[in-house]
Amino acid sequence: MERMSAAAAQHPPGTMDALAAFGTAYVEFAIGEPELFRMMFSLAGRDDGPNPIADRGERIYGICQGHVAQFLGKDEVDEESMMISLSLWTVVHGLSFLAIDGKLKHPDQTPIDYREVILATGARILRP
Repeated sequence: MERMSAAAAQHPPGTMDALAAFGTAYVEFAIGEPELFRMMFSLAGRDDGPNPIADRGERIYGICQGHVAQFLGKDEVDEESMMISLSLWTVVHGLSFLAIDGKLKHPDQTPIDYREVILATGARILRP
């Protein structure tokens, strides 16, 4: 969580660069700590009491929603920013699982540039 916030903080708040940095750090976290990443989301939504690991995933998503609200020029998360956040979250979460499952391959074996994928997708989703 701290890595993602620190990455976003290197850019002006409310910018696509800040969102892309947050998303890229998210994917890098998943790649660097795949077991913890999987555990965070496999435990989410279970109703067997408090779980700090699953709660961590929820907090990260909340931070994502805050960044999207900032991008949209809003003081707080509203329905629009929640819907856009869900779209962007789906992209970075999917990229993360595809990466840790070894499912992302370029035909020429060059590495995937996660930041570029996130920027391109964000530009489409956030297009006015």
